[in-house]
Amino acid sequence: GTGKISDFTLKELQELDAAYFFDPKNNYPFRGKGIVFKTLDEILVMFSNIRFNININENNLLLIDVIADIIKKTGSEDRILVSSFYHKPLKYIRKKHPCIATSLSTYEIFKLYALYKTGLLFLHKRIVGDAMQIHEVLGTSYIANRRFIQSVKAGGLKVHILNVTMENQLIRTMDSGSDGFIVSDLRIFNNLEEGR
Repeated sequence: GTGKISDFTLKELQELDAAYFFDPKNNYPFRGKGIVFKTLDEILVMFSNIRFNININENNLLLIDVIADIIKKTGSEDRILVSSFYHKPLKYIRKKHPCIATSLSTYEIFKLYALYKTGLLFLHKRIVGDAMQIHEVLGTSYIANRRFIQSVKAGGLKVHILNVTMENQLIRTMDSGSDGFIVSDLRIFNNLEEGR
């Protein structure tokens, strides 16, 4: 299938091979193995002891309410972090669903980093949100530095580094004082661990 997910019904999506494009470097080993798309509530129930980061990439408040209802219905509030680059959905979740943890939006990260760079971060008394998820670089600034991370953590936030794709980047991330990282390929982490 091709096109936007929202153009399909759930039944149509579940008829597709969910692993069709997975792992091209290894000749698509999971194609045709019966792997189908699952709904969010199925995933949260199936993996009831796993933490999840749900990234919302649109400003659809109705969708946010549906996701929040599923999180609450499955009793998953204590193991979900909702993230978005957009400010509006995160602000909405914090107001309407305060029991659900949120990351900072790009706007909020820019604001914090600007205060940090000018030495005025101490003026920001209350940081909303529960975590800051950042790429190593923002524009031309290397923001995954230990001092900025420690300053943000002192304000009560967890810090996660996004899109770790290389072993040397993973080493920098692990040395940065961040609380976690998101890798695109788990083999990078496994290779590093085997080498230590």
